[in-house]
Amino acid sequence: MPSTAAMKMETYSYETALSVQEQVAWKIGDVITADRVFAMEKPFLPDSLAKTATIVGLSEAEQRTLNQIRGHAYLTISATMKEFTLPFLLDYTRDRLTGDNARILAFLNYASEVAKHIHLLDIFRDVFKKATNIHDEFIAPVHELRLQVHKDHPLSTCLIMLHSQLMRARHNDDVKKAEQDLEPGFSLMIKSLWQEEAGHTLLTGRILEAVAANCTQPEIRQAVDEYIKIIRAFDQFLLMQADLDLDVLSLAIARQLDEDEKIRIKATQIQAYRWTFVGSALTQTQFLTVVGNLGLSEKTKLEEVSIDFC
Repeated sequence: MPSTAAMKMETYSYETALSVQEQVAWKIGDVITADRVFAMEKPFLPDSLAKTATIVGLSEAEQRTLNQIRGHAYLTISATMKEFTLPFLLDYTRDRLTGDNARILAFLNYASEVAKHIHLLDIFRDVFKKATNIHDEFIAPVHELRLQVHKDHPLSTCLIMLHSQLMRARHNDDVKKAEQDLEPGFSLMIKSLWQEEAGHTLLTGRILEAVAANCTQPEIRQAVDEYIKIIRAFDQFLLMQADLDLDVLSLAIARQLDEDEKIRIKATQIQAYRWTFVGSALTQTQFLTVVGNLGLSEKTKLEEVSIDFC
């Protein structure tokens, strides 16, 4: 399959998109089933994302447990981010159901794949809950951002979509590098999601270009400012998630963490969450190039914002 870097958005045809979608398509049952048993003696996330392996004061088993808690939060929050995408995709496609049939089918497939991903992640949450008794009440209510995202300028929504997809491109690379040490079923989910998301990234780029072409410069500035506002609001939920993870960890290891431990763990995990969900996208060359095409001042603005998340 052609890589995202190798295929420029302007030369990525809808016929090519359809061909790639057909080549990389997978079925949920080939990735996860309701009776899946995870190898809990292995971490879920690479430590480049989880940052749990060097936390002083936690045993190796406790570090691994926190890593798995982070893995559950990672995929649950990722599902919520995908739920932001789906209504926008459906609205965008519904308004363009005439003309290029390849384009229409490519975007319908895109929306169908996003819905499939959300369903897969729902199954994962159920399997994880049965194995650990960790429920979704231990997940920060990121879904509360959904209404704001849908109210914002369409270009802002496109930036959020591209952000989340390029973020996961980086995560997929990290998983592949550490794969031999990770829980194989969890790694398979990450890799399978990215197989289809690589094509989503290119199609999102086409949408973004089309939307931006009809924007004035003040509208572009507004959209970038709205995107940054969403990122800042999202960061508050990440801070909340770091606290919730401490509660889950205490329950999972059956001991109370003292205040020094909580402060030390939380500081590490806030940094890890910020890098995982924000910094890993904001520092992507491709993302900054796209924003730079909207205006050099907008690119500079994001480079300044990225300092808080790296």
